Amino acid sequence: GLPSLVPNEPASSAVGFHAGSSQRVTIPNGSDLNATAGPWAKRTVQLWFRPTSVPAPGTTGLAATAGLWEEGAVARSLAIYLWRDPTKQSPEEAELVFNAIDNAADGPGSPFGPPANPAVFVQTTVKVGQTYHLVAVFDGDSKGLTGSLVLYLNGTEVARVGGVGQIYNHTGDIQIGRGNGLTHNNSNGDFGFFDGVIDEVSVFNQALTAARVAQLFQFAQTLPTAPAV
Repeated sequence: GLPSLVPNEPASSAVGFHAGSSQRVTIPNGSDLNATAGPWAKRTVQLWFRPTSVPAPGTTGLAATAGLWEEGAVARSLAIYLWRDPTKQSPEEAELVFNAIDNAADGPGSPFGPPANPAVFVQTTVKVGQTYHLVAVFDGDSKGLTGSLVLYLNGTEVARVGGVGQIYNHTGDIQIGRGNGLTHNNSNGDFGFFDGVIDEVSVFNQALTAARVAQLFQFAQTLPTAPAV
């Protein structure tokens, strides 16, 4: 493994992903993750990442994406990925997107997201070579569509949008470093491969608060002290 991205874990290691080698991590379906224990009105994904490169200017469709985390597929999905905004041409920057979909008429808290409904997503700009602590909060609504997506970087909220309900049971495995599904701009299929380093992936079946997110980031900055002799 590579040196950890987490400041207070110098002895730990992270996972490097090389897009040209089509590298990703796949987590099999599990009842408490995605397959049978739903629906989920609350979910938080936390990870650290540092991109080595981002989707290049001029790329379009799925080639303009690089997956960090994705669960589900076309009908029901939570996805975090890098995306090349066609209006931005810097090869050193890309948009970090957190996108949620449950476009089937599954019951309360659905449907939302494309193709029949407007996309529900948030985004912010990230840069090549910089390390980020990412927390993506799906703070949904079990009865309607008044829930929110909230995106944090380095302990601070950077984007928020309303309009989500809940995600019903979904399969297709969970992918780290790629993904498969429907993007916010209605591209359908395999995402591009992430190029960089990912570390300390965590999933919570609850919506972490802003205070808890800030606490997690601040705790990671403090190096452990040796016990007194």
